[in-house]
Amino acid sequence: MKKILVPTDFSPLSKSAAKVACDIVREQGGEIHLVHMLEIPVETIDPAGISTFSGPNPIFYLEQTKRQFDLFASDPIFDGITVVE
Repeated sequence: MKKILVPTDFSPLSKSAAKVACDIVREQGGEIHLVHMLEIPVETIDPAGISTFSGPNPIFYLEQTKRQFDLFASDPIFDGITVVE
């Protein structure tokens, strides 16, 4: 195995899955690709500009997710492993 895709929702369960992936990479080599899917409410992406949605700006969601993603990726379980975000 050269690349392992590790999806994360930043939960303790996804951290456990990442630990297993790290063990495999340490044993067999390769790299880990971390991925997180961010669901932005459709009301925030209104190309016609007629939405009455008054929730947070999509940039807010992206910034918050990026912070959590960086925190997850900096966990010591990834030390010595190539991690692609």
